Amino acid sequence: MDSVGTQFGSVQPPTPEAVRLRGQVTQLLDRSRSVLSELRITARQGGLSDLPRLAEQLRRLSERLRRVQELVPT
Repeated sequence: MDSVGTQFGSVQPPTPEAVRLRGQVTQLLDRSRSVLSELRITARQGGLSDLPRLAEQLRRLSERLRRVQELVPT
């Protein structure tokens, strides 16, 4: 995910709308990376009861990224 975020972050947005979109996606990717890291650490430390909560956070972030994707014309 780091390479995706880095590549996306390096793009120079051509319009103010693209700047806002870039900020939104970058924030979602950063939060996803953080939750994935927390999930990995929690699992390694045996915090199995916390994994469903973290998985739900990832599901919500995934849905938000999917909604952003639907806004962008291909």
